[in-house]
This record gives sequence, C-alpha cells and structure tokens, in this order.
Amino acid sequence: MQIELKTIISLLTVILCLGCETVSKFWDPVGCEASYKEEKLDFDSNQELRYFTSRNPRVSNLLLSPNQELLFSKDPLYLSYSISNGDKSILINLKTKEIYPLIEGRYHIISNGIFYSENVKENTLSIFRIPYQKILKMPNSFEPSQIYISGKLIRIKDNKRFGVINLEGHSIVLTHFDEIHLGLYESAPIIAVKGEDKYIYDREGNLLLTIRQNMANGDTIRNISKNGFLLYQKDSNWGVLDQKAKVIVSPKYESISNFSDGLAAVQLNDQWGYIDESGKVVVPIEEGYASPIYKSIGRRRTKDTNECILFASDGKEIIRYPGNENQAYENCSIFNTRTYIQLHTKTLRYFVKLGKEKWAEVDSAKEVEDITGDYIISKDGKYGVISFDERFFIPMEYNNIQYNQISKQYVLYQNGKSALYDVDGLAISSFLPGHVYSCDEGICLVQNPKTGKFGYFESGGKEIISMTLDYAEGISEGHAKISRDGKWELIDRQGKPVLRLPDHQFGSLSGGIFWRKQGSFYGYQNEKGDWVVEPMLDSYESISNGIAIVSQNGKFGILGNKGNWIVPPTWDHIKKDQLRKNAYLFRLGERSGIAMFTNCD
Repeated sequence: MQIELKTIISLLTVILCLGCETVSKFWDPVGCEASYKEEKLDFDSNQELRYFTSRNPRVSNLLLSPNQELLFSKDPLYLSYSISNGDKSILINLKTKEIYPLIEGRYHIISNGIFYSENVKENTLSIFRIPYQKILKMPNSFEPSQIYISGKLIRIKDNKRFGVINLEGHSIVLTHFDEIHLGLYESAPIIAVKGEDKYIYDREGNLLLTIRQNMANGDTIRNISKNGFLLYQKDSNWGVLDQKAKVIVSPKYESISNFSDGLAAVQLNDQWGYIDESGKVVVPIEEGYASPIYKSIGRRRTKDTNECILFASDGKEIIRYPGNENQAYENCSIFNTRTYIQLHTKTLRYFVKLGKEKWAEVDSAKEVEDITGDYIISKDGKYGVISFDERFFIPMEYNNIQYNQISKQYVLYQNGKSALYDVDGLAISSFLPGHVYSCDEGICLVQNPKTGKFGYFESGGKEIISMTLDYAEGISEGHAKISRDGKWELIDRQGKPVLRLPDHQFGSLSGGIFWRKQGSFYGYQNEKGDWVVEPMLDSYESISNGIAIVSQNGKFGILGNKGNWIVPPTWDHIKKDQLRKNAYLFRLGERSGIAMFTNCD
C-alpha cells in the first residue's frame, strides 16, 4: 500500500507538536478529522483501575490510571478523580461518559449535580452546579462536610453557624443558626434551631412559625412527608403540620411514622393503624403492631390471632398468613418491591402483582441479573417476567424464560419455539423454530437444539435459510459469516452466497470491510473479495466508527475503512479511551497524548 505525501506530512506535524500546548490537527485524504494534544498518561494496563457502581449496574469498566485518585460520592451519576498530585481534577458523568473541564483544585461531589472545589493556593472553596455555574465562593472557614442539598436549596455552615442558599447563591436563611434541617423533599419546610427555639421557614425564606421552649417543652419537630408535612410533638403526643405549618393532625398520637405513599403508621392507646395525609384513619387502629409503608406495602401483626397481614397503600388487604407465637414481630418479615413480595416464613413464599390490584402467589421468583428488581417468575411450570417499576409484565404462559446478559434480552420458550423480548418487555421477534440467538437488522439467527445446526429467519417468521448450517453469526451490514458442508462463506440477507473463503479466519462485515488472516498476517477485504489492505498487519480489530487500531512491525497505527492510513503505524501504543467517546490514547517513547476523531465514516 502506498502512503500519500500529505499523510506523511500530517504525521510529522503530530510528532513535532508533541510538546505543544495547543491542539494540532492531522487529517487523511478522505475527510476523517482528528485533533491531538499531549497529556501525561499511564499505559500500564496491569495497573488500570476498573470502577463499578452497584447503584448504576449498567455502568462499568471505567478506566483510570494509578496516579489518579478516584473520589466516590453520594451522587450515583457523577464521579471525580484528581490528577497532578491533587492540584487539578476532572469530573465525569457516568451515564453519558462526558468529561467536564479540568479545574484548579479538587472536585468533591455532594449530590444532584452540585459539587465544590477546594483551591489550596487561594485558600478558598467554591460551590458549583452542572454545567459549570459557580454558585458561591468563600474562604476556607466554610465547612464543606456540612453541605447538604435538598431540591434547589443548599445548607451551608460557616464559622460554626448554619444557613441556607439557593442555586443562584442568594441567601434564603442567614447563617446564624445552631442547626438547620432541610428534609429529603423539595417541598419540605426549613427547620432552623437556635438555642432551645425552633423556627419554621418556607422554601423562599419566609418565617411561618416560631416554637419557643416554653411552648413546646423541649419537644421535637421534623420533616416526615414528600409533601412537606412536619411531625411535631407537644405534651408528649404527636401531630402533623402541613407545609405552611398549619395543623392537619392534632397532637394526640403516641407515635407517628413518616408518610410513605400517602400513609403513616400511628399508635393510639397502645393500638396501631394507619392514617392518610388528611388525618383520616384508613386502616383501623387495633391491637397489634404496624410498620411504616415501604414501597407501597404495609404490614401489621395482630395480637389475638398472631397473624401477619400485608396490605396495599390504599388500605386493601393483600396477604394474611399465620405467625408464630414464639416469634417477635420483626420475624414476621418480608422483602418487597412495588410488584414483588418475598415472605420470610418457615419456607420462602413469593407474591407478585399481576394487575392494578391483583396479587398472586407464585412458585419461584429469580431476580434478573443486571436489572435490579426485575424477576423471572413461575407458577405450575409456566414462566413470566415482572418489572419492579410496573413498566411491563410478561404473563406466566411460557415453558421457560432466560435472560441473555450479553445482548440484554429475554428469550421466551414455548412448544419448541422461542422469541426475543427486550428489557422493556417488547417483542423483538415472533416465535421461531428452535433457539433464537440474536436478531439484527430484522434477521434472526436460530439454532436447532437437537442437531446443533443454524439457520436464519426474518423476525416476523419467514424462513431464509433452514437450520442446516454448521456455523453462523448474526447479520452485520446486511451480511453474515457462515459455514456449510465444510465450506466458509459470506452471505447476504437473502441467504445468497456473496463470497467464498478458504477457511474460518475472517470476521464479519464492519464499515464495509472485514478482517482476514492469510498466513501469519492480517489484512482487510471488501464483500467482493478485493484486498483493501494487503495482509501485512500483526494485529487487527473490526472497523468501528470508520476506523480501527492495527499494528505493523511492532508499531501501532489507525486505519480508515477505505484502507487509508489515518495515523501511520509509528506509535508504540494506541488504545481506545473508555471514558471519552471517539477518543484514543497514544504513546511514543516517554511522551503520550489523546486524539479525538470525528467524521470518519
């Protein structure tokens, strides 16, 4: 292959600019744009740190170098890491993999996209919100450990006094209180404490109520509802205030739990029941014990019959089952989501929500890997799927259901046939003979479980190739790699041979070409069998976004899908940056940098 003069010039430009602070550009004749900037990187793959968060199980394999400190946070969406010995830091969005700009100092994430940075040189601390709007800058007398976010308000502490600001940095409650409680919900009033007195403010900073020590006898007030209701105690009894500090439940109960799904457990004369947010008794107050509502499920234990009763947040009974005289109430326990209940009795029992109000007992319930709270369920040998957030329900009508972790799809089996469903319970294919492996571009790869042979069907059910193939892969760009009768072929989506090859050492079509090994080297061919890149490469990868990392004579480069060198093979190492889209890491000797590629297809 000949390398054009302007490609050589572009490479020299990159090498000469390895010490530049500005971005230098190199390009290829067919229009792939790329920019490069030198940056100190660590290429020791054995020391890469892999980060996985159970709070977001779909995010994994984030790579950091060992000289970069990972700062975990309470916010499941963001993480930060510091570089240059902590003098600078970078913020990462775990969902989009977006990298926010480098700043002086160190990021510390609080929650809800609010973070602060400490600038050691200036001895200052700044509060920011995404995207990069500075809310407040103050000296380091400010106590960052006391920052708390609630909706659009931020609790701060400076010189041992608490206050509240909004997201624009404006003061809502001045910083002269001993304590401030914002509550978990955006509608919750602000509770400020000074000495023995308590002050109730609305979210705009208007004073609603002052509770003096001689009025409340040192008793308690706290937020208990997403609607902003307050639980307050007077003369040892409890009542409820609304978000304007008006009484909606007079202080007559011995105990009131937090409201959840509109209900709170209450105790009156050593008996228990449930009230709604208007104070109305929804579940009768009777002897026994009641626990707070959790994920729309309440539970209570009767005193006389010693039964465990579960009910929905509207007060309707779901399940009643016998308890054990020797068990404490806590042993009458459950694990539940809004659609699933697991009873901890002598044997585990499972109940699922089959409709708006209908609950039913099932024989088994297995949580789906990677999707916390979704369950494959069965009853009398029939299987279905239920989601934790009620977004879908697959009825228990099938002989079996499996979940494919790689493709993130359900495989449903029924009477010798199978079908694919996505994680939202939507059908990808109709029921097809045998086992459905995958469906790509409307064509499904299936296997006969008895013979092990493969075939292809349209997702609607029309047969393309009967299950007679010895080997087959999924459709890629309208073509697939197969083997039949000991011969290897590339076929089109109608099942017709496009190209016959001498052995199995070739890949699927990607970017209009596929890799192939000949002798000890690799090259790339198109669907006609023409060599786009002659077999001269030591290593290969399939084309992705129009380019591929390859090596030749021990050096790495980047090829375009037309067989052109976008980056000639003169680098010691090149690898994809797992954090940044379209970014690649380069190393040449002791120098390294990051290149961004766009418009390469």
